[in-house]
Amino acid sequence: MSTVVFFIFAILAIAAAWGVVTSKNIMHSAL
Repeated sequence: MSTVVFFIFAILAIAAAWGVVTSKNIMHSAL
């Protein structure tokens, strides 16, 4: 059970980090 929770948390963390990097790249390209 804890493994599944950790797996889901890892996916959310990676998705959040990827979203931040993508938003930064969009802002840089817009500027």
